[in-house]
Amino acid sequence: MKFGYMRVSTIDQNLDRQKSNLKNLGVNVSFLKKSQERNGIRQS
Repeated sequence: MKFGYMRVSTIDQNLDRQKSNLKNLGVNVSFLKKSQERNGIRQS
């Protein structure tokens, strides 16, 4: 079983390319973190 991790740091970014790359690598289970940054303040 292969595990993967995806992360984006702003609300303007998305995970589509990372999801595709992990799928192509044969990753079975993936975790993600999507932080939101507003007015220079990061919220997770």
